[in-house]
Amino acid sequence: MASNPGSDAALGTQNPLLSGSPRTKKFPLTEQEVFYMNCRAAYLTIFKSSLENIISKDQLYLALQHAGRNPSQKTINKYWTPQTAKLNFDDFCIILSKEKPTSKAELLKSFKKLDVNDDGAILHSDLQKYLTKRGEKMTQEEVNAVINLADINANGKFD
Repeated sequence: MASNPGSDAALGTQNPLLSGSPRTKKFPLTEQEVFYMNCRAAYLTIFKSSLENIISKDQLYLALQHAGRNPSQKTINKYWTPQTAKLNFDDFCIILSKEKPTSKAELLKSFKKLDVNDDGAILHSDLQKYLTKRGEKMTQEEVNAVINLADINANGKFD
């Protein structure tokens, strides 16, 4: 029941091939197939199965974030009304097809807000403060994992 993703450019830019199928090395996946695979991947980061339902606003918010969206409370409320008890995987795919992914420009704008010295870098200590004190607060262990994965040159800041 997943609808056509339309011009969802961020999800449709890849052309992975199915491995282990007759299509291997001959036919790239269609935009619809790539979109569905991305929906499923995001959903399965939250749930053990695509047969499980989203049963709260928090779960919807998390699933949308894992799909590359940055939903506002207004967006969440648009899809999770007082009458909503649950959303299934197909509902989630439909929502994803309607909501655009976070753009590179939006990410850079956010980065600039965190770059307090305006030098093109964010100190680990500054990032740690933001991640543990604001929004969806992370634990120190989660912050350390982010820093260890992202700071490739280990210079104490993100460039």
